[in-house]
Amino acid sequence: MRIIGGELRGRRFTGKIPDNVRPTTEAAREAIYNTLNNYIDFDQIVVADICAGMGALGIEALSRGADFCFFFEKNKKTAYLLEEVLNYFKIDDSRYEIIIGDAVKNLVSSADYLKNKIDLVLMDPPYEFMLCNQIIHNLVSLELMTEGAIIVAEHHLLETIDKHENIEKQNSKIYGTTAVDFLKYL
Repeated sequence: MRIIGGELRGRRFTGKIPDNVRPTTEAAREAIYNTLNNYIDFDQIVVADICAGMGALGIEALSRGADFCFFFEKNKKTAYLLEEVLNYFKIDDSRYEIIIGDAVKNLVSSADYLKNKIDLVLMDPPYEFMLCNQIIHNLVSLELMTEGAIIVAEHHLLETIDKHENIEKQNSKIYGTTAVDFLKYL
């Protein structure tokens, strides 16, 4: 896993990636961040990397100037690997928090703590569970995002993102069987 932009640009994590972890490919990450540059300034924003895995999307945001990232990861072993990756890149632990457990439930249980804090949501849930709409619903109904926040929803092409009140689709990209939707919270 190589970081493609910001202060960590070019640095590569060389540790073993478990079989159950599917990091966003470097090409897809680069395309996502090239598109995000049109919608958001990374300086001092708060990010939520939901279904983080090894944290490639969130680490990329931290590298580009994000102030803080909440990493949501269900699998404990993967969360420990994420901690190892963050330490490998020497990212200060005051710039992130790893929340272990089911992302949908943890958004609800963390609602008071996260309310109106998140400027950028990066989500890449396991495709087979089609969780994007449920996660977006929780983000909106629990008022976890700041006005103008951007949501990047990476999902299987067969999953359709529903229309949500206060959410406007900005862009959509297709990479093989993967779709990436860029949404704005109004």
